[in-house]
Amino acid sequence: MCRRIIIKFLMPLALFVLMGCEVKIPEEVIKPAQMEPLLYDYHLAQAMSRDIVGADYKKKLYSKYVLKKHGYTIEQFDSSMVWYSRNPKHLYDIYTSLQKCLDAEVLDMDNTTSNVAERELRKIDMQSDTLNLWFGRKTELLSATAFKNRLLYTCDVDTTFELGDSIAMSFNVKFANGGNASVSQLAHTAMVVEYDDSTSVACGYSFADSGNQILTVNRNFNSKIKDIRSYIYYTDDDSLFDARMLVSDIKLLRIHPLKGELDEE
Repeated sequence: MCRRIIIKFLMPLALFVLMGCEVKIPEEVIKPAQMEPLLYDYHLAQAMSRDIVGADYKKKLYSKYVLKKHGYTIEQFDSSMVWYSRNPKHLYDIYTSLQKCLDAEVLDMDNTTSNVAERELRKIDMQSDTLNLWFGRKTELLSATAFKNRLLYTCDVDTTFELGDSIAMSFNVKFANGGNASVSQLAHTAMVVEYDDSTSVACGYSFADSGNQILTVNRNFNSKIKDIRSYIYYTDDDSLFDARMLVSDIKLLRIHPLKGELDEE
């Protein structure tokens, strides 16, 4: 009787120990060291493809590019994910490590935000009537490949614009060199504001560091804004197209002048 009780108690314990043993990863399965960066790019590609309306084949191109970049076929990836799903401990370890990388990148982006740009943004008087005119995607991943190396935006001006409006464009940038520290990465940004008297004001600059960027056009109390155009252009010398630039939190602010400012004019 006592022996039965002991055996009954030890059986679940033995099963638990067996389940907790390290399962050897088969040769044909993508190893965790390669699976982690692959999953990072794969999920990023999926997130980007969700913003594409229609044309499923274009969405699949994102995933195909990621697999080609890492040197695996869709069959290798799918069969490996089947194995990992049956061995969740390994998959959990990968995603735990992946989450740490993502958290570190977000923290790094926050820490590298330009203090100068922050001070410039604080100068915008939030008591003014401020409106975000950016209705496009708030996040873009740019690379040196054709049609993915630029972000163009044109703002249609309506009757809500007033004499003396000022314009500010801001966005966060995170450069990723694809593991190649020697790659040269550079970006250019500019904004052009055209007025109804056929005059225009342009501002822009080049940058090679991660952080917050800002463009501002001062108030014009003589003419109303007719048109606003802006762009962000990315370039690098990476022949493998692994280097990229993440642009996020894009804003294009129209700031009405305070009543006192109009009276002074």
